[in-house]
Amino acid sequence: MGCCQSGARVYGGDRYAVQVNRSIDYQNRESFRREQQKNKVLLLGTGDSGKSTFFKQMKILHGVRLTKEERYHQTLRVFRDIIYCAKVLVRQAQALGVFHEIQCPEVAKAVAALDENLEPSVETGRAIQQVWRDPCIQRVWEQRHHFDVVYDISDSVRYFLDRLEQVMQPSYLASQHDLLYARTRTSGVVTQGFSVEGRVIELYDVGGQRNERRKWIHHFDNVTAVIFVASLAEFDQRLFEDSTKNRMVEALELWEDVCENAHLRGAALVLFLNKRDLFLEKMGLSKIGAVPEWGDFPGPEGDPVAGAKFFLEKFLQRSAQRCPDRVVVHHITCATDTENIRVVFDAIKDKILLGSLEKSGLL
Repeated sequence: MGCCQSGARVYGGDRYAVQVNRSIDYQNRESFRREQQKNKVLLLGTGDSGKSTFFKQMKILHGVRLTKEERYHQTLRVFRDIIYCAKVLVRQAQALGVFHEIQCPEVAKAVAALDENLEPSVETGRAIQQVWRDPCIQRVWEQRHHFDVVYDISDSVRYFLDRLEQVMQPSYLASQHDLLYARTRTSGVVTQGFSVEGRVIELYDVGGQRNERRKWIHHFDNVTAVIFVASLAEFDQRLFEDSTKNRMVEALELWEDVCENAHLRGAALVLFLNKRDLFLEKMGLSKIGAVPEWGDFPGPEGDPVAGAKFFLEKFLQRSAQRCPDRVVVHHITCATDTENIRVVFDAIKDKILLGSLEKSGLL
C-alpha cells in the first residue's frame, strides 16, 4: 500500500510539472506573438532637431493627453524660457553696441535683471512685451543664430513672446498644442505605444545631445524603423557642445553612423528634414553659400526649394555610400504643424507596418 501511495504522489507531481510546462510554453508563445505584433520605431537625430516635437505630435494624433499636473510643470518651464530669452536679447543688444537704440532703456535694464524663477504676473509680462516689441530688439532677435553658443535660445520661444498678454497671466496653463512650442530636451529615453491598424507601434525618443548618444546602442535590437530628424534651419549654426562644429555637418555625420550601423540593417530608414518654417524665414536673412561648409551650394540664394533640395541630396549621397541597397523614405516637415505630421505619418506608416511583416517572416 505504501508503494501505491508513493507511486500516486510521483504521478501527481509529474502531471503538475506537465501543466506548469504547458503554461510556460503558452506564455512564451503569447509573449513572442505580442513582440512580433510590436513595431519598434526609434526617433534619432541631433539635439534641437525637433524630434521631441514630433514625439509630442504623435501623442496628440493618437489621443494621448497630458495630465493637468504635467501641463503645470511644463508651463513653469515656458515662463523660465521667456524670461531667459528676454534677458539674453537685452544683453546681446549691449554686446552688439546697439543698446542705445532701444526705445525703453530703463524697462530693458529691469528685464535684464529679472529672476528667471519669478512667478508670472501681468506687470512682468507687460515689461517683457514692451522690450520684445522694440524694433532694436527685433533686429537683435534676427541675429540670434550668431550669438555665442552659451546663449542657447530656442527659435520656438517666439510663439510665447508673441502671446505674452495671455501667457503671463497667473492663471495661464499651457495647452497641449502650446507645449509643441516649448523646448523639451530629452534625457535618456522616452517611450509611447500606439495602436495603428491593429498593430502596436512603440515609439522611442532618444536624447540627441552628444552625451546622450552613448545610450542609443541599448535600444538597437529588433528595430522595425528609424526616423532620423535633422533641422534644415541649422545650416549656419554651431553646436552647443562644440562651437567649432556646424550643426548640419554634425547631423550628416550622425546620419552616416545610423546608415552603416550593423544593428539597424534590417530597419526601414525614414528621413525628416524638419523646421521647414524656420528655414523659409531664414532664407531672407542668411545665405547658404556664405557658410564655409556649404560653399558648393549652386543657388539661387534665397530660394527655399533649391536650399532644401541641396541639403536633401547631401543626406541621400551619404546613405547611398553607406547602405546603397536600402531605400530611404524622406519628407520635408514642420513638426509644430499637426496637419503636416498627420499627412507625413499616414505616408510612412505603411512602410513601418510592411517592415514589421518582413521582420516576422510573413512576407
